Amino acid sequence: MAGLSFYFLSNSILVVHLVHYCQSRLIGPNQPIIATAGEDITLPCHLVPGVNVAAVTLEWTKPDMDPRFVFLWRAGQDLINVKNPSYIGRSSLFTDELKHGNISLKLSKVKPADEGRYRCYIPDKNEEAFIDLLVASSAVSSPDISLEGIDRDKTGVMLECKSEGWHPEPELLWLDGEGNHLSAGPTETLRGPDDLYTVSSRVTVEKRHSNNITCRVQQRNTNQSRETHIHVSDEFFELTSSSAPVIIGLAVSLAISIILILTGVFYIWRQNKTNVRRAHCDACKEQETTTPLNPSKFQVLPFWLCNAPAIFQRLMNSVLAGLIYKTCAVYLDDIVIASPTFEQHLVDLEEVLGRLQAAGLSLKLKKCQFCLDEFTFLRYRITSSGVKPDLDKVKVVKEFDTPTSVKHVCQFLGLHCKFLVA
Repeated sequence: MAGLSFYFLSNSILVVHLVHYCQSRLIGPNQPIIATAGEDITLPCHLVPGVNVAAVTLEWTKPDMDPRFVFLWRAGQDLINVKNPSYIGRSSLFTDELKHGNISLKLSKVKPADEGRYRCYIPDKNEEAFIDLLVASSAVSSPDISLEGIDRDKTGVMLECKSEGWHPEPELLWLDGEGNHLSAGPTETLRGPDDLYTVSSRVTVEKRHSNNITCRVQQRNTNQSRETHIHVSDEFFELTSSSAPVIIGLAVSLAISIILILTGVFYIWRQNKTNVRRAHCDACKEQETTTPLNPSKFQVLPFWLCNAPAIFQRLMNSVLAGLIYKTCAVYLDDIVIASPTFEQHLVDLEEVLGRLQAAGLSLKLKKCQFCLDEFTFLRYRITSSGVKPDLDKVKVVKEFDTPTSVKHVCQFLGLHCKFLVA
């Protein structure tokens, strides 16, 4: 019995070792996968030794994405409804290879946004592998070097280098003819809506034995590099030492031109202001009266004079010249400002108030109304839908007693013509 028991135990131990030996492992690449934007790539992931996984659940995810599923295989089907929208129609498996344990992911038309870490996972076996993807841009442009100016302090020439269409973000280097790095300003980086980077940098170059300058833009992770060479002629450096008087002369000329322009603008402004005041004074002179003691004039326009309305209307026309029938309408001391939008109304209101302030005119706040949808003006109701009769005047006509004589009929016709006929 002891020998038999030992026999069973030995077989049990043997079976355990065989099962452990046959356990498959999920294997992925040790190095990042480098792809060019627009091409089709494969992210390798397979079981070793190979086992048929066509009937089990297989997951491809990107942990930093929401939804995180790049591809989900369950019960022999591709579950599109849980897949991230940006990968629909672009991710797939080699279904014929699933029986051999190959669950590599095929990704079509790679985009810069696809860059990142991917997780290959088999839930039933609790096996996972991680694959890093780097996406290089296919639209990389060669650096463009341009002359930006002359640095008189350093007696050098300022150059700018610019390159577009990079992904991931590259680095920009300036090199002299011997391959030594030049001290340059900070690199300016701009990321566009297509996730592609544009980099630029400036450097001041002093005269050397060799005036050959190189601008190099490179991305070490994707092994991409572009460079442009330029030779700065000696004439440019000679110009830096001889152009100082010319630059000073130009600066003085520019300063004088600016002063003359400002003087002209101030003169025009003063003339306009003087014309407005002159119109106001002319109106005051017309109001002068003579008494037995001495001549005198009104400080405020009296409206009981027969020509007072005409004088005041002429003043308002002068103050609001250019705005009447465009931004506002004015009748004596009534000003109406109409605008298509609220934002434009604020601009128009500020312009009219500025004109009144410049002319020395003031408003009584309690008589003003702002931001109205409709209002009454000169016996008419002004609305957004058009001009209508004043409801109070219509009420008078509606409630008018039935005429019983010719005089009553004339009174009714007078009301009708005055308040209802536009």
